[in-house]
Amino acid sequence: MTDLKTEGYSTLEAVQAQLEPFREKGWLTYWNGTTIIPGPITHVGTGNTPFEAVLFSSHSNFTYRDVFFDAPLDDLSDIYNITNSYYTSASLTGVLGGASKIPRNGLSKKQMIYLQGQVNKALGSGLMSRYWDIPAWPVSRRINIWHQLEELGIGMLNADAIDEAARWDWRWCNILGLELC
Repeated sequence: MTDLKTEGYSTLEAVQAQLEPFREKGWLTYWNGTTIIPGPITHVGTGNTPFEAVLFSSHSNFTYRDVFFDAPLDDLSDIYNITNSYYTSASLTGVLGGASKIPRNGLSKKQMIYLQGQVNKALGSGLMSRYWDIPAWPVSRRINIWHQLEELGIGMLNADAIDEAARWDWRWCNILGLELC
């Protein structure tokens, strides 16, 4: 993912130019006008990436596209699909009304049902769902939320705490109320 923080059109063009060596080697996943041709690298633009630039740039048109969009998970419409998007993402705290709305022990049943609807809609569009802005503290809440998102069938677990996310078994981070991670 390239998370553009500056003006989208020119920045995406610069990133696309930097990907030329990978494009020449055939390493980029691309849309050939009828199907996705997988490669070892899938380039997804997020942040200030303009959707129109993903569709039409010097490296994108109706028959070739090797950059994909990070569609809005909380406002997913039919225009976003596997021909132009790969991920569909949203701020977890944003869609749930703020970090204070998320219980200390993780997501409530009502929140799980709400998120399941978004995850299912993404799956129906062939896109990988992803939530960012997961509460970081307390650690046990973050880990519980990771487990819950995994249960929902999230496409990609977004994690800022890479060392914790890489652990093979998060359950061992909290034993008898003691935070070990």
